[in-house]
Amino acid sequence: MERPRVDRELVNDDKATLPYSLTAEEVADAIQSVYDYWYEVNEWHIENGYGRFHEQFRANNAIGGFVSDRVTRALVDPNDGLELNPADDGYPDIHYTRGDRTWPDDFPEKAKDEAVPGVEVKASRDGTITAHHNVEGWVLGIHYNINARGRTPDDVVPISILSVRVASMDEDDWEEQPSGEDSNRTNTTTLPTEALHELRKNPVYQTRDGIPQSRDGDWNTLYKRIHALFDAEFRESNPTLFPKSDGSNVCDGCGRFFKNDRGVSSHRSRGKCGD
Repeated sequence: MERPRVDRELVNDDKATLPYSLTAEEVADAIQSVYDYWYEVNEWHIENGYGRFHEQFRANNAIGGFVSDRVTRALVDPNDGLELNPADDGYPDIHYTRGDRTWPDDFPEKAKDEAVPGVEVKASRDGTITAHHNVEGWVLGIHYNINARGRTPDDVVPISILSVRVASMDEDDWEEQPSGEDSNRTNTTTLPTEALHELRKNPVYQTRDGIPQSRDGDWNTLYKRIHALFDAEFRESNPTLFPKSDGSNVCDGCGRFFKNDRGVSSHRSRGKCGD
């Protein structure tokens, strides 16, 4: 299969907000580190008749755990201000070791007497964020995809990281997802749509396939505009995302929605003029 590579044009260097000493380039390097590792291991599995690497995982959440762990390690390695949580299942995954910032006294963490600031890293195939606790602090979400499942085409990369997003969350941002009475699944917490919106507004790396989709048309437009700020080719191919200097592509009715190349406002049929 083809070796995946980070598109450096899709790194949000100037606009993304990152915590502590992290940089957008370090995030991009971490993605490439995961790509290189996955490609080499995947090729070995194929050459030795074991199928593709992802087929060795029983569940998708196991793949997400592996991807998040590889990204975590790659972020920590070059950064003197960060270290891995010494507890295998402790949180946050990354500890920030500089400065005088501290978590609240009751913030749960394993293997340390005092909790420290840090970043919790989560990866999923559908872009959602699930945890076993209400993370209070920075969350780094990774949206990945396993490509061409069941096949080994030469011209397809085995895995794609569609986006990496970061936001700070409060304990109240999470919703509990208790398991059913007869379920073996452990209780979890998830970020609902409003909290995911905060992550989606701050992409550090994002492909066009990774641009979020929601039920809110205004949010979808916002996500596209944010992406266009660092993806020059996407911006050029979507000129109606931003107002022209002469205002000629702005809707006369509400001044918020932009007209397409034919001069038609996309929301006219929905009757939103005058909002």
